[in-house]
Amino acid sequence: MPIYEFKCETCQTVFDVRRPIDNRDDPYLCPYDGVETKRMVTAHQLTPGLFGDCTGKFGVNGKWDVGLGMRIQNEKHRDQILKQKGLVRESEISGGNEHFIEDWNQKRHQQLEPQRKFERVFKEELAKGKTAEEAVVTASPASEILSTP
Repeated sequence: MPIYEFKCETCQTVFDVRRPIDNRDDPYLCPYDGVETKRMVTAHQLTPGLFGDCTGKFGVNGKWDVGLGMRIQNEKHRDQILKQKGLVRESEISGGNEHFIEDWNQKRHQQLEPQRKFERVFKEELAKGKTAEEAVVTASPASEILSTP
């Protein structure tokens, strides 16, 4: 149920009243002097946070998210970006695996090792004076390329 602000014209008291939307413009009696009051026209409340307007902890232009490497406007915006990138919050990881990040880093390191090996051998061959084409052939032999799934 919405909260509306009312103001008493005689005692100048402003107070809040919870009432249904259908009754929002009905007169209300001042709790202090019993005079009939009218509803004030007030701006809606903008709250920072999950669905906020970026005037709280996120500042006027949002805030820099180190994990995402970009500026976000609020937590809802952050969740949208996480979803687009196929990521999840660390707090949402289930299964009781407290070593998730370390395991993920190790798996990623293993995935990148063939590329690093290629780069290392390629640079070594270039340093020996071979052309780029010869260095590529040496760094990635056909037997390895053909056996890759």
